[in-house]
Amino acid sequence: MLEWVLYVFCSLLYKTDCKDLYLNFDVARKRFESVNESLQLPLSKLMFNGDPNTLNRTEFAQPAILTHSIAALDVVEVRAPSQRCLD
Repeated sequence: MLEWVLYVFCSLLYKTDCKDLYLNFDVARKRFESVNESLQLPLSKLMFNGDPNTLNRTEFAQPAILTHSIAALDVVEVRAPSQRCLD
């Protein structure tokens, strides 16, 4: 389990890993969609298919990294509910 968590957090900026979370876990998809709605910006589209130079700009990179981190945490908590990371 720890290896999986470390892998996820070390690979935050790889588009395929981020998109895999979105495609394979409902809880992650809901997190991405919630952020898109809150920011009134299709951040997930930028993260999955956008121009890397745009994504690397601070105003997009910071919310993208945070969103990916929390989505990964959501998945960990669903897959291992007895090992909650945050209370």
